[in-house]
Amino acid sequence: MNQNKTGEAGTDHTAAVEASHPRSRIKRIFTSPRVRRIWWWIIFCIYVFLGLCTIAAAYSGLINPEITAIPAILALTFPFWILLTVFLIIATVFVNWRLALVPGATLMICLGPVISNTPINFVKEKITPQNRDRAFMLLSYNCLNLFDARDEAQYPHLPGDGRSPVNPTLSYIIGSGADVVCLQEFPKPLKPNDRLRITSEQIDSLYSIYPHHTANYAETILSKYPLYPIPVKNPAEEYQPFQAAVMDIMGRKTLVVSVHLGSFGLDESDKALYREVTQGGGESKISAARKVLIPKLGQAFVAHAYQAEEIRHLVDSLNIRNVIIAGDFNDVPDCYAIRKLSGEDIHNAYSLAGHGPIITFHTNRFYFHIDHILYRGALEAIDFRRGDSNSSDHYPVTATFLWHPISRPDNHDLPEIDLENRKN
Repeated sequence: MNQNKTGEAGTDHTAAVEASHPRSRIKRIFTSPRVRRIWWWIIFCIYVFLGLCTIAAAYSGLINPEITAIPAILALTFPFWILLTVFLIIATVFVNWRLALVPGATLMICLGPVISNTPINFVKEKITPQNRDRAFMLLSYNCLNLFDARDEAQYPHLPGDGRSPVNPTLSYIIGSGADVVCLQEFPKPLKPNDRLRITSEQIDSLYSIYPHHTANYAETILSKYPLYPIPVKNPAEEYQPFQAAVMDIMGRKTLVVSVHLGSFGLDESDKALYREVTQGGGESKISAARKVLIPKLGQAFVAHAYQAEEIRHLVDSLNIRNVIIAGDFNDVPDCYAIRKLSGEDIHNAYSLAGHGPIITFHTNRFYFHIDHILYRGALEAIDFRRGDSNSSDHYPVTATFLWHPISRPDNHDLPEIDLENRKN
């Protein structure tokens, strides 16, 4: 009996000692209901802040970069915020479902931009023998002036010195099967070149497939269908952000515009600075990036807005129902320039016919989706794909279109096409 009392006393004494231990006191403090509530509110505020950043990135394309370029730069990061939001939902829903409501609500608020950046189109109309005569494909490709952007050391399986014996970008275009091709940074005139491995046979093949073509300093349009070039506004200017032509595509009058909005103008030192920042550069690198990169990006975004307005003015002035605008926009989906250009009537082929997130620029750690195909009229995008050719710093993109069935050709007021005197 005395032993039991002694044992109980010893147990109580031990518990009292443990309870008085600093580590035990700290544990009690941090596991108390009050502290848990404080932590809950701290995490809640962090989630709200991250949600506001995500919403700002999603809708930053509504703000004119002339006011401030910060939203346009923030738009470049929107895919990152989407991934972070999805991660927070998955990581939180099984631990505290109330907290998961915050990123869940964020995702719903940003649903439109999310679909624009990451469309999921499971059900798409297929090309069949019955509708094949209404289908055509358009290819858009920034060609890097036909230079090979790949590291030759990574291609030991290729013949000779590790490179293809012919120009790989030209080979891709020739074998693409596209009916209309919008090219940016394509050399004019196209001539045989040993250094670039451009052969006479490739040139002959290209122009036998696409006998109709037009070009300015920055853009080239190739077509299997007759076309009528639209004269440039200021032919004395060396750089034009677009080239336009009216085509007779399967009897449908169509305005095709090849676009190359202004680049960011980053030199090699700027690109090296960006790589250092994305590799975890210190505060000095981040500060230098703010001083050097942001002003250049801001100037480019302002230029994009002006150029988009100019293209939209051309589209409106010609008053053509069927329009396709394709090329290198140097900006992401839902940016201000694309919103300005699209208005209420022009659609993004990727959003309506693509599947999943993509990048179209892949060098210098600039992993962005900046090549787009827009359209309006009596046609529908039924497929959008990114090609796997990586010989340029851009990937090619293609869209397959299907004309709506009509009782007569949509060929109203098609200009007379002068094939002999066209601009090449």
